[in-house]
Amino acid sequence: DKLGQAMKRLLDAFGVPCVQAAGEGEAMCAALNLCGWAHACHTLDVDVLLFGALTVYRQMHLQTDDPRKSSLVRCCRSDVQRLLGISRGGEAALQCVAQLAGGDYDTTGAEQVGEGMAMDAVRRLLQGCEDDEAVLLKLEAALAAGPDPDLDALKKCTGCKACGHEGGMKSRIAQHSKRSGGCAACGCESGCVPRQWQHCECSFHRRADERLLNRVVRRALRTQGFMSSCRTAAATYSSELRKAVAAVQREYGLPVPGSSRNVFTWRARPDVAAIAGIMTKYIKEWDHSQVRLKLLPLLLEWDMRQGPQPGPRSGVQFRPTGIRKVSGKAAEDTSGVPARQQQGWRYVLLVERLQQQGAVAGEAAEDVAVDLAWLAGTARSRPPKPASSAAAAAAAAPSDSAAAGGDDGEGEPWLSQVPASQGASFSC
Repeated sequence: DKLGQAMKRLLDAFGVPCVQAAGEGEAMCAALNLCGWAHACHTLDVDVLLFGALTVYRQMHLQTDDPRKSSLVRCCRSDVQRLLGISRGGEAALQCVAQLAGGDYDTTGAEQVGEGMAMDAVRRLLQGCEDDEAVLLKLEAALAAGPDPDLDALKKCTGCKACGHEGGMKSRIAQHSKRSGGCAACGCESGCVPRQWQHCECSFHRRADERLLNRVVRRALRTQGFMSSCRTAAATYSSELRKAVAAVQREYGLPVPGSSRNVFTWRARPDVAAIAGIMTKYIKEWDHSQVRLKLLPLLLEWDMRQGPQPGPRSGVQFRPTGIRKVSGKAAEDTSGVPARQQQGWRYVLLVERLQQQGAVAGEAAEDVAVDLAWLAGTARSRPPKPASSAAAAAAAAPSDSAAAGGDDGEGEPWLSQVPASQGASFSC
C-alpha cells in the first residue's frame, strides 16, 4: 500500500534496513529477535510477545533538550515468566490470555472475560508448572470438568475478625465462641487467640483463585465454539512463527559476533533532503529546516561514529576535535563552558562544524544557521530563518567550532549556551 511504500522510502533515507515480512509482520519481528538479528521489537502492540519475541519496547519518548525526561517502557520474556510464575516459555500462556480476553484471531474472546481476569485464570492454571507447554490442555480439561458447585457455594467471607481463621458459620464472625465450636487453627475448644493478620484464611478468600477460574470456565462454556477457536489460534501463531523463522534463516542465516556480514546495521548517514521530502507531505507545518532540527541529534551521532578522520565522501558535517572533562558542581569550567549544578563530572566532546562540499549556497547557509542555533541551545522550536545567505555563510567558516558531550554516554544530547564573550563554543 502507499503508506507502507512511503515508510520503506523513509527508512531507506534514514539508512536503516527494511525487511518485507513473509506473513504476519509481528511474527517476522519476533523471528528477527529470536534469531539474534534484532535486539528488540518496538511496537505499541503486544502480539510480538505472543509470537515468542524476547524483548519488546512498547513506548519510547526521547527528549533531546533534557534526557532525564526521556522514557522507555521495556517488556522482556523474563518479565512475562515472572508474572506467570514459570521459568520457561510464556508465549503459549499469553496466547491463551488473548483467546480468553479477545485477540487478533478471535476479537470477542470468552463472554465477559477481560484481560485482568484472563491473566489471573491462566496464572491459576499454571500453578506448580515450570513452563506453559500444557496450558491449552489444562484449559481444555477445566472446561471439560465444568464449574465446581462447591466453589459456586462460596458467596461471602466466613472468617473470624479476631484471629483471621475460618469461622465455621454462614457469614463473618467477630470472634470464635463455644457455640461455633472454637477455633481448631488456634487450638481452642472455646473462643480463639486474637492476633494481627493480613490475609483472611476462610474458604472464600483462601480459594479466591479457584473461584475466579471457576467463573471464567462458566463464561467460556457459554461462548459458542470457544475451545475450537483456541486451537485454531494456537496453530496459527505457531505456523506463522515457523514460517517467519524459516524465512529469516533462509535469507540471512544466523548472526556471527564480530562478523562484517551483519546486514542489519545503520548503513548510511540520514538524507535530510529525502526525509524532508517525505515528512512535509504528511506534516504540513514542517519545512526543511524543521526536519533538519529534529534530525540533528541523529546526524551528530552518525558523524561522531565516523571518527576524527572521516572519508572525503562521508558527508560528515561535525568533526570531533577533542574531549574535555568538566565538573557539574562548579559554576563553569576553565574553558567557560557552563556546567549543570545538579550533575557531577562528565565528559564534553569538542566538535567542529564543517562546510559541506558541493552544496547549494542557500541550502548550505540555512543548514548552518539551524545547526549553530541548535548547538547554541536557541533552537527550541522552529529555527529562525537566516538574515541573509552571505551572513550565514560567513558563520559557516571552518574556524567555527562547538563542543558536544553526552550524559555519561547515554541518552540524547542536552543543550546549554556559552556566554557571548567566550566565542562560538558550546556544550551539548
